Amino acid sequence: MSSRLKKTYIEKNTNSETKLLIIAEHAGNLIPSEFDNLGLNDDDRRRHISYDIGVFEICRILSETTKEHIIMSRYSRLLVDLNRGINSPDCIRHLSDGTIIPRNKSLEEKDKIFRLKQFYHPFHKRLFEIILTKKIEIIISIHSFTPKLFVENVPRPWHCGILYDCSENLGKHCIEFLKQKYRLMVGDNEPYGVNNSSDYIISKFGDKQSIPAIIIEIRQDLISDFKGQKKWSNIVKNLITSCLYNYNN
Repeated sequence: MSSRLKKTYIEKNTNSETKLLIIAEHAGNLIPSEFDNLGLNDDDRRRHISYDIGVFEICRILSETTKEHIIMSRYSRLLVDLNRGINSPDCIRHLSDGTIIPRNKSLEEKDKIFRLKQFYHPFHKRLFEIILTKKIEIIISIHSFTPKLFVENVPRPWHCGILYDCSENLGKHCIEFLKQKYRLMVGDNEPYGVNNSSDYIISKFGDKQSIPAIIIEIRQDLISDFKGQKKWSNIVKNLITSCLYNYNN
């Protein structure tokens, strides 16, 4: 099986000399045929439970309009969630927003180890390599969120959210920029908060390495088509230029 798998990540602008790294842990939506779609139907495969809708396209546009090194996941987070610790119950979910993931239920330990080896560890190893060799000084992780979770049925009004833990000053600066320049409703650690176990990427590769790191979460209905993706890629580009370049913590 492993010999037929593609590299678990996609990189853009690998020759970039800037000190900023863009990460998209949930951009990809591939599930190799050997996993039989994890027992899901096509409709569930296209839902937010499988990937962050719109993020891959935003990163593709950003790769053409900025010089930043970008690394994106290729495979669905339902195989293994790159943004969770390996001991987290959410690393390989058997239930997501009310939907059972059949092939993830009662997963044997050897199968979990295989998935971590094939999909998880290569991505994290590559992140360490990039950060070390390029001496990365700032990280932005791009995500998207559904306007309403099925299990909660509570509307999420924010156009986007800025998430942070140790990088509070940077996070607040980005929030004010988006509010003032674009008149957006911006969530302050909304619709999610950040901690070492849940938003693992920016904690592991940012906070714990003393590298300023934030997440931008964009509401999915705003980036479900090319027009929205182009608009928000420009917003993210301007956020990077105005708030992240030459940032001093």
